[in-house]
Amino acid sequence: MLERGALAAMGTRFEIIVAGEPGSHARAAIEMALKEIEHCHRLWNPFSGDSVVARLNAAGRSEVPIDGLTHELLTLCQRFQRETEGAFSATTGSLLASRDPRRESPCHEDLTPESAFEVLQQPPRIRLNTAGLRWDFGAIAKGFALDLAVEALREAGIGNAFLHGGASSVAVMGQAPGLSGWRVQLPDGEILELADGDCLAVSSGHGVYDGDHLVDPVSGDWIENLSLGCWVRGSMAAGVDAWATALLVSRQRSGLLPEWGIEGEDWAFFELDATHHTDRDGITGEERAMPHLGPLLSGEEPALI
Repeated sequence: MLERGALAAMGTRFEIIVAGEPGSHARAAIEMALKEIEHCHRLWNPFSGDSVVARLNAAGRSEVPIDGLTHELLTLCQRFQRETEGAFSATTGSLLASRDPRRESPCHEDLTPESAFEVLQQPPRIRLNTAGLRWDFGAIAKGFALDLAVEALREAGIGNAFLHGGASSVAVMGQAPGLSGWRVQLPDGEILELADGDCLAVSSGHGVYDGDHLVDPVSGDWIENLSLGCWVRGSMAAGVDAWATALLVSRQRSGLLPEWGIEGEDWAFFELDATHHTDRDGITGEERAMPHLGPLLSGEEPALI
């Protein structure tokens, strides 16, 4: 028995597939998990005027009260910014706005070091040490939301599930029917089998606008190479999300990842078709840059869900 649920959030499509549970139980658990994702979307949507991101963007040099979930996310952002030596940053909103017509005009385009903000507790708040900071959680929010969704499914007693956000962020529980894990085909054709608790993130230069959504926060250089991608596998969706972006924007910093093992085990770069325009088969370059997900096919070629 398979049950599916889907939600449009964070500019993409999230999907949850539950296997081996009674229909009513699975549907109720999926609904709870999707509510976690929807809540994250409301909090951190950069295009919503009433989101936490909008409130942070509008703040000057001051302390801004935040909810507990945002405090947890910002604490992770601070950690990953430090561990990647700035290759990952959530304060790239001004740089992104300079090329993305969907965003408000940037306040400034200065690079923003970790010292630009402090995450404080009791009560949860953030201290902004630099005026005009603009935030964007696009490189971590999908993974964070998937982590919360997995937690909700486990609390509901679900043992086998496959979750993804836009196919670029994946989390699995248990195994697929008839298989020893859950199978994902990477853009270069390699098939990974994900075990219980595995998470996968794939990052590339493809986006709605060519080369406009990935920038190195340290140098300010845009990622214009659309033929290179990176995947990372680990135990936390938020973590692999952040590291996949960090590796792609600063390839030479791969030595910072001893915990992920050598390239080819838990992370790797890959080459992909740089064609971004829609082909005759209707598949866009953006879609070609994402994994093909085949979690329910036993012995068959994985297909895009």
